[in-house]
Amino acid sequence: MAVIDIPSFKVLGHIPTGWFPSKIQVSNDGNKLYISNAKGYGSGPNGGEAFEKGPEGSYVGSLMKGTLQIVDIPSVEVLKEYTQKGNR
Repeated sequence: MAVIDIPSFKVLGHIPTGWFPSKIQVSNDGNKLYISNAKGYGSGPNGGEAFEKGPEGSYVGSLMKGTLQIVDIPSVEVLKEYTQKGNR
C-alpha cells in the first residue's frame, strides 16, 4: 500500500499488506491503521448445501475470505524499512 504526501502527490513509501487491500481506516487516536484485505485467505465457493442464504435470499457464487490487519502508523524510519523489504 502506497503512502502518499497529498499536497505534493509524492510517494513516501509502502506498507506491506495482505492480498487485495480494500479498505483502510485510521484509529480514533491516530496511532494505528486498520487494513481489510478482501482476499486475505483467497476466494472460494459458498458452503454448498449447508450454506444458509441470507434473509434477502441471495446466494453468492464466490466468497472472498478476508483478513484484518492492525498496524502501527510507521515512523519515517520504519516506513523506509517496510519499503526496502517490499522492494526485494
